[in-house]
Amino acid sequence: MMEVHRRAVTTRAEWLDWRRAYLCASELGAVCGLDDYRTPLSVYCDKAGLIMSQPDSPIMRRGRNFERAVLTYISEDYPDWRVEQPNVFLFENTHRLGATPDAIVERPDYAGIVNCQIKTIALPSFENWEGTPPVSYTLQVACENMLLNADHGILAVLAVGNYSADLHVFDIPRHAGAEARICEIADQFWQDMAAGRVPAANYKQDAETIASLYPEATSESIDLSTDNRLGEALEERELLKLNVADMMEEISALDAEIKHKIGEHAQALFPGWKITLKTQTRKSYQVPEWSGRVLRVSRAKEK
Repeated sequence: MMEVHRRAVTTRAEWLDWRRAYLCASELGAVCGLDDYRTPLSVYCDKAGLIMSQPDSPIMRRGRNFERAVLTYISEDYPDWRVEQPNVFLFENTHRLGATPDAIVERPDYAGIVNCQIKTIALPSFENWEGTPPVSYTLQVACENMLLNADHGILAVLAVGNYSADLHVFDIPRHAGAEARICEIADQFWQDMAAGRVPAANYKQDAETIASLYPEATSESIDLSTDNRLGEALEERELLKLNVADMMEEISALDAEIKHKIGEHAQALFPGWKITLKTQTRKSYQVPEWSGRVLRVSRAKEK
């Protein structure tokens, strides 16, 4: 049994500060490379204080505000369940694990408390699950189950479509093997942090993290002439840019052909397509001032 402590969450800023000292349940998937939104590098840089904590994105804000809606759906679909939001941050200092449970449920089929993690998912994304939650969510619930010492755990998912929202509940029971593995993951993470072993970057996901790491140029130049991978990257980048330019030129020519055929008409009828060419007026606006680093790459002139 680990010694778990609790702190009442009163402000978001304070809560974010607490989280930085612990590997939290929602970050386990990212540390393992299983999260669609965060990477091992972004979590490492956040804990090391190299970048600011993740901002409140539109998806995060939607999930937080939809929690109340999910609780309403639970009360309607399961009227014999008693649900409450604890508003506490749980943490333990042996493995430096933390969690913020969304809700605690009392159910007639379990003697103890049931941990409830809430998610709001767009219907197309939920359908891609094919009936099985992502491993990152399962790890999150398993970690919360452990820190709460809950009798059971559930993942309550509200799948939101254009005209509907349906509640789906997945059972995630206590699992000794999973909990032991979570502790091992946390131990390894903090050992790597102490040793300064920085995770490799995922360049498809880590663009914002890298930009945050180096917001300003602090020296004039660096010699990368012996970096073989950079040569490959520059050649590949140039080829892709040329292909994009060629494709845009072709698209522009096709657009001109279509416009020529439509002529003075506002729309054109063609089976299987909707084609319009209407007059629009775009209001003028002033671009706000911006400061940041801009990457420009071009071939050096031969001497």
